[in-house]
Amino acid sequence: MIREFRKYAERDGPDKEIGRALAKELSQVCGIHGKYREGQLSLSQRNRQLGHRKKRVENWLYDGFANGSDRLSKLSEKLLDRFSHLWVFTKIRGMEPTNNLAERDLRKLVVWRKKSSGTRSDRGKRFVERMTTVAQTLKKQGKNILGFIQKVVESFYAGVEPPSVLNTEVC
Repeated sequence: MIREFRKYAERDGPDKEIGRALAKELSQVCGIHGKYREGQLSLSQRNRQLGHRKKRVENWLYDGFANGSDRLSKLSEKLLDRFSHLWVFTKIRGMEPTNNLAERDLRKLVVWRKKSSGTRSDRGKRFVERMTTVAQTLKKQGKNILGFIQKVVESFYAGVEPPSVLNTEVC
């Protein structure tokens, strides 16, 4: 969202001020959370500081809805409708306010797709989707990916139920 609002900050008119203010507030939200994660702020200090930013972000979104261009107005309305979703990271321990981890997880797949020109069929796409999902899930769980795939193949040929990535006993 910060990138998106920086684009609006490069425009003329009210979008410029609103975009600049929202990018600044959201950057500060990430900074505050980063200080909390690094132990520089207590939970109560983080929540107090985020409470002030939350109100400012909401006010700027209302301004964007009322005074921004059509695109900024629609974006602001969408974010206001889901405003509480923007702050879920304050309620769930360990959750980050950004999607950086998800983007890093997808990066290798994107590079692979560009180098290999992707797949030629829907069946190939489904295979890649499923295998990368399984591999990423097992990697995050610290499990052996090849060991899991071996057990899946063995289960197929034995005609038994394959293991689940949710099963903690596998691998």
